[in-house]
Amino acid sequence: MSDSNVLMILEGFYVWRIISMSTYNDTTIQIVQNNLGDYFIKVEIRHEIRRHETNSVPFSVPNENDVINLQRGSTVPPNCFLIFRRQVQSAIRTMDMRIARGTLSRLLGNIWRDLSSSDPNLLNSFRTVANNVARIYNEMLRIRIFNGPRI
Repeated sequence: MSDSNVLMILEGFYVWRIISMSTYNDTTIQIVQNNLGDYFIKVEIRHEIRRHETNSVPFSVPNENDVINLQRGSTVPPNCFLIFRRQVQSAIRTMDMRIARGTLSRLLGNIWRDLSSSDPNLLNSFRTVANNVARIYNEMLRIRIFNGPRI
C-alpha cells in the first residue's frame, strides 16, 4: 500500500508511521507504529451527522498461553489470521466502538494482506505464535489419546 511509509506527527515527541490501513464505507482502521516500536490500532468512524469518532489503543502480538486460554474446549488451534483478528477485535472493544462483522472482516482482510509487504516482521510474529499454539495443541491431543480409555 502506498500509505505504508507515511510519517505523521501527533502530540508530544512521538513520530507515528502508518503500517497498514483500510477503509470501507465510513470506517477506517489503521495499524500505526511509534518511534519506540510500539504498535497501535487506530479506528475512525464517520457518521452521517458530520461528526466522527477517532480512537487508538495499544496493540501487540499475544503470547501462546493467552491464545490457548481463549480457546478452552476447542480441539482445533486458531490460524495466524484468526489470532490477529481476535487481537484487533479486542482492541476495538476496549475503545467501546462497534463495527459490523462484515465490515470488520473486509477491513482486516485488506490489512492482513498488506502486512506481508508493509511489516513482514509483525506478520511473522503472528505466524510464530500460531505455529507454537498448533504444536502445543498437538501435544495435548496426543496426551488425551494416549491416556484415553482402554477397551
